[in-house]
Amino acid sequence: PNYYVAWFLLVSVVWATRWLMTARVGLALAAIRERELAAASLGVDLGLYKGRALLMSAFFTGLGGAFYAHLIHFLNPNEVFNLSLSAMPLVMSMFGGLTTISGPLIGALTLYLLDAFVFQPLFPFSHQMLYGIALIGVLLFMPHGLTGGR
Repeated sequence: PNYYVAWFLLVSVVWATRWLMTARVGLALAAIRERELAAASLGVDLGLYKGRALLMSAFFTGLGGAFYAHLIHFLNPNEVFNLSLSAMPLVMSMFGGLTTISGPLIGALTLYLLDAFVFQPLFPFSHQMLYGIALIGVLLFMPHGLTGGR
């Protein structure tokens, strides 16, 4: 049952993100991302749309956290609030590419597979360092991530 809930949440969040990117809110946020001063001069209320972006981010993060808590039935503060687990979504998103919907999905899948089949088996005590090296390599040689979208 949790497998189906996870797929439902993934499809729902991807659909909502795709819809938001084409709605007025998404277009305003894209304008703010590209050039904040130009967006403000065109009448985009920066505070309003930045607040909405924070609200949407908190909603989707809370949804993921609630599912994670339901999945493991217990939240240990040492596990949940450690830097590794907190930074992984950001690292995976940057690795895949921040400006497309598929970028974070590809980044998460790639880094998860690398971690499971390469990093942990070959370097069990330094696999977190390899995440950092992979991220720095992508940022230096592919600044828009693996998907390269802009």
